[in-house]
Amino acid sequence: MELQFKGDGTPSSKHFRIGAKKMKFTDKSRGTLKINDHVSIAGIPPEAHQYQVNGRTPIEWFIDRYHVKTDKKSGILNDPNAWFKDPYDLVRAFRRITHVSVETVRISNELPSSIPNS
Repeated sequence: MELQFKGDGTPSSKHFRIGAKKMKFTDKSRGTLKINDHVSIAGIPPEAHQYQVNGRTPIEWFIDRYHVKTDKKSGILNDPNAWFKDPYDLVRAFRRITHVSVETVRISNELPSSIPNS
């Protein structure tokens, strides 16, 4: 996977901050994820979208949870930016989730189609 940066110079910690807008895929093949206006992750393997937990991929769960929002009833701010010491850790977490998804698909595909009776 490749980090894509839109901006002048090299990316700094402010460029990795998540906003109120949810991350989204920029193409139908879901190969590129736009984190914010500055940073995208390209080269997401198709296998990462094959593994599902409760009908959704771990990447979909990640996108759903990682955005800034305020709870309407309590007024509590949920800011994932505060969860990371280094803002680039968001990208590291995404890469780990993708790696686990791809490896799970690989392992599942190597399992026998049926278990022999003993």
